[in-house]
Amino acid sequence: MLNVNGKDYKCYLLDANIIISLLKDKDNFGSKVMNLVLADGIFVFTATTLWEVAIDENLFEDFKKVFLVIPSILILSEDEIVKKECANYYNSTNLCVSDVGLYFNENNFKSIGFDVNAFVDKHVSSTRSTEYKKHEKDSFNQMIGKADVGFMKQEQYQNKKVVANSINLLTYQWIAEHEPEFAININESKGVLDVTRFPSLLSKSYIYHYKFMFPNRKGEASDLSDILVVGALPYVDCYITENSVANNIREIKHKFGFFNKLQVYVSRDINKLKS
Repeated sequence: MLNVNGKDYKCYLLDANIIISLLKDKDNFGSKVMNLVLADGIFVFTATTLWEVAIDENLFEDFKKVFLVIPSILILSEDEIVKKECANYYNSTNLCVSDVGLYFNENNFKSIGFDVNAFVDKHVSSTRSTEYKKHEKDSFNQMIGKADVGFMKQEQYQNKKVVANSINLLTYQWIAEHEPEFAININESKGVLDVTRFPSLLSKSYIYHYKFMFPNRKGEASDLSDILVVGALPYVDCYITENSVANNIREIKHKFGFFNKLQVYVSRDINKLKS
């Protein structure tokens, strides 16, 4: 939830394909999404989402025309979120969406002399070329290569404890990569690193496992965006996404209780709504 002037607003994260559908069908699908979110909430985006939309420059210009006049939140990068989670590790309270995101619209940024168009353009400039898919594939291969885990055998992935341990270990590995000094200090003090204090990486590890680690789910480079986006899920109330990710989230909810507070919508749910 985001509290603005004493009123709570649900935070709705949209994935790139939902945004693209919204922009291409503003009168029907787009209208339904707008009505759903603006009835009680605020739009949330990640830089990865904007990168995906920005592959089509004309579509991205439409995005800016529509969303930069609507109060929205842009989630910080993974590095920035993890730094904040690390700094908050020993606090009794959890971070919220306002801690890991920027509340932005044109009027707000103009008041402080900030060009929101330039800011958004900067976040997507690396994908304004035909090299985008190559970059995506390289990043995917790099992620797979770094993870000291492999595809599980059937008897392993059917064992809840084994899967949970693997999820936690991969989260620990990512924490150590982001914040090596912090991880070393925990280890030297003979403490136990609580991975739940890094919900962005724990969320990412859950989806990573359900995308890549099971024999019947051979992940692809195109799944990388899904993994990069889900670090924001612990900080939002609702996620509007595709069926595959929604199914992953439902399975994780059912088996582990993670994502329990997250409400998930897919295109089918949106299409059932009135315009």
